[in-house]
Amino acid sequence: MTLETTVPEDLFDSYVKSEELRQKYGLTKGLAKFTKITDFCKRQINYVVTLGGDGTILWASKQFSGDFIPPMITFSQGSLGFMCNFVFDEHEEVLN
Repeated sequence: MTLETTVPEDLFDSYVKSEELRQKYGLTKGLAKFTKITDFCKRQINYVVTLGGDGTILWASKQFSGDFIPPMITFSQGSLGFMCNFVFDEHEEVLN
């Protein structure tokens, strides 16, 4: 008896594409978590880029919960993306 695991083709394609982008831009970490960021450090951030959905945007903005939230460039990767400004296919144009 063998156990077969199948991954939906679109999910696999998304993974491959994300790995290609990681290599292209030389990214070593996808997400870093800090226990405490000082207000001074927060104000040094020019902008925040999110890849995800509305929950990702809310999580990212909560990290700054105070009087300063840097501008956010948000790419829709979720199912609804009401709060997202851009679709990911346009990332090169938008980031340039």
